[in-house]
Amino acid sequence: MDSLGEYLKEERLKLKVNLHQIAKETNISLKYLEAIENDEYSAFPGEAYLKGFLRTYCRYIGLDPDEVINKYDRIKIAETPTPIEKLIPKPTSNLKSIIIIMILIIVPLIIAGMILIVHKSYSGQISDNKKKIEKKTVEKKVFEILEPGSKVTFDLKVNNTIIMKSENGNVIYKIKQINPYVIITDNQANDHILFQDKLKDIDFDNNNINDVGLLLNNWDNETANITFSLYSLETALAANTLQPINAVDNEVLLKKDIIEDIKLNIKTISGTYIKYKTDDHDEVETFYNPNTDLKIEAKNRLIVWLSNAGSATFNLKDIAKEYIPGNPGEIAVKVLEWKKNNSGEYELQIGSLN
Repeated sequence: MDSLGEYLKEERLKLKVNLHQIAKETNISLKYLEAIENDEYSAFPGEAYLKGFLRTYCRYIGLDPDEVINKYDRIKIAETPTPIEKLIPKPTSNLKSIIIIMILIIVPLIIAGMILIVHKSYSGQISDNKKKIEKKTVEKKVFEILEPGSKVTFDLKVNNTIIMKSENGNVIYKIKQINPYVIITDNQANDHILFQDKLKDIDFDNNNINDVGLLLNNWDNETANITFSLYSLETALAANTLQPINAVDNEVLLKKDIIEDIKLNIKTISGTYIKYKTDDHDEVETFYNPNTDLKIEAKNRLIVWLSNAGSATFNLKDIAKEYIPGNPGEIAVKVLEWKKNNSGEYELQIGSLN
């Protein structure tokens, strides 16, 4: 099978350019450049980042990025395992005769063996059925939390549903997305982004009292381990009195009496792969050349992915300074979101999903 990494390395060596020079001039981390040439695609946090770096790398050494991406896609398809039925040849006519004879000899032995196995396993049948029931319970799609004041942890997948029955009514949460970040949607069509190890308190009945706490313990590409806390009325009142609702690690960029549109201008210093999502709209992604001005507007929330956080700057309306989202060669995911503080003001906060 062709090696894309070896092909790229050969083209680079023809130019007599080393990886350190490319890393310095493109702001792509050396470890990602080495991973590309070694075909170690698992080193990247997602395929989007890999393709973004490939485009930058190819432009630098004078290759057509689209042709290289197509070559990568073909290699990936070729690595898909062949179904087992296609690997086993069909028996020839001579084999059929042999198989018939073997069946006539072996089938009686198999029947006798099955009778013995059934007899021995009968005593364990009840235990096996119990295990199957328990397994089915673990894998069910809907989880319920009935008692206010309870705290339960689940391993959840996309589209799993949690029904919480509180003193103030029911709320339903559905796992909308797990990779590259975790989003839970409630029955009022509100999306909640979860940060690992950061408790997210939610006031789902809009009475200025937090009813639910969500804590993302860890997650991978398929499963999110989340702890759900259903507050009793007394606990909710105490929690709102003792601590602020907003996460303390988020930076407050500005405060307003009312929510205004988020108007972000991103200026690229060097070639950068950027993806962004405004509110509940579809994601937009592309590679941006150096010295490009990208203007984005959102109502309440904006999420921005950058393959090279140090090669871009953020400028916001009403803020007279530039915000640098990260270091050169660093992959970063930034969230800008309006949140209401305890004083009734709205704060535009910026945080990180990394």
